[in-house]
Amino acid sequence: MKPSTKRILSIILSVALLVGALVVYGNFIRPEMESVAKARSLAASKENLLNNQTAAVVQVQNVISQFQTAEGFSEKIALAIPREPATTDALNQVYAISLSSKADLLDFSVEMQPFRTPSGESVIRQLGTVSLNISARGAYQDIKSFLQSLETNARIANVGEMRITPVAGMSGTYTISATVEMYFQN
Repeated sequence: MKPSTKRILSIILSVALLVGALVVYGNFIRPEMESVAKARSLAASKENLLNNQTAAVVQVQNVISQFQTAEGFSEKIALAIPREPATTDALNQVYAISLSSKADLLDFSVEMQPFRTPSGESVIRQLGTVSLNISARGAYQDIKSFLQSLETNARIANVGEMRITPVAGMSGTYTISATVEMYFQN
C-alpha cells in the first residue's frame, strides 16, 4: 500500500473514532450527567430541608425549656412589671444606665400616679405608675444611648415628654429633660 493511501485510511479511521466518541457521549454519557445533576439537586434540597427542620426543632426545644417552669416565667414578668413600686430599684436602674451611657445624671424627681385598670381582659389587673422626671447632660451620642437603654431596660418604661437643649458655652454638649413612666402591678 502506498503511503498516501495509508494516510487517508488513518484519517478516515480517526474521523470515524471521533464520530463514534461523539455518538457515545451524546447517547450515553450526557443523559447520565443530567440524571446525576438532578440527583445532586434533590440531595441538596433534602439536606437544606433537614437543616431547616433541625433548626426549627432546636428553637422549639429552647422555647420549651425557657418556659417549662411557671416560676421562671413569673420571675421574668416580675422584672418587667414588679408587684410593688420599687422606686429605689427604678432609680438604681436609671443611675446604672446613666453610668453605662456616659450621660451625667443631673436631677431627678419621683411622683406616684394613681392606679389604672387596663381595658379588656388582662393578666395584669391594675397598673401603678412611677413617674420619674430626669435631667441629664452629655454628648449627643451619650444622650441617645441613655434614652435607648431606658426604653430597652428590663423594667418596662416609657419615655414621655422630652426636651433636649444645647449647653451654653460647651460645644457638642446637650441637656435632656424627660419624663419616664415605669409601671408596677397591684
